[in-house]
Amino acid sequence: MNHPLAWGVVSALLPLLLVAGPARAVVPVAPQAVAMVAATPAVKETTGLAKDVAAIPLDVIDVLRLPLGILQVVACPLPEISAADGCHNIGKGVVAPFFLVFDILKLPYETVHHLGGLAESGGLPVK
Repeated sequence: MNHPLAWGVVSALLPLLLVAGPARAVVPVAPQAVAMVAATPAVKETTGLAKDVAAIPLDVIDVLRLPLGILQVVACPLPEISAADGCHNIGKGVVAPFFLVFDILKLPYETVHHLGGLAESGGLPVK
């Protein structure tokens, strides 16, 4: 390395090597791992929407507690049937239609809310 051109190249490249810093190894990332990280917010929004939709059939079942409670109160002299359980079911059955109407009216808002969150998280393509 006694050639003057070689010393010139080394002296020109040496500051670049010192400024660049140490070389870092690049860890390859599997596309499945990137997709899994990106899908996590989408799963959260989708499960929130599923919970809102699942509340409606539960409210319909609660509406049926009113006739059950009336039947329990009438049949309370029989063994294993208590009037307290009947009154509890009557109370739940009376308020259940109001919860049902509330959940049905709330569903369009919640759908737009969850789909908006899904689009923001990158789960839906937005043009």
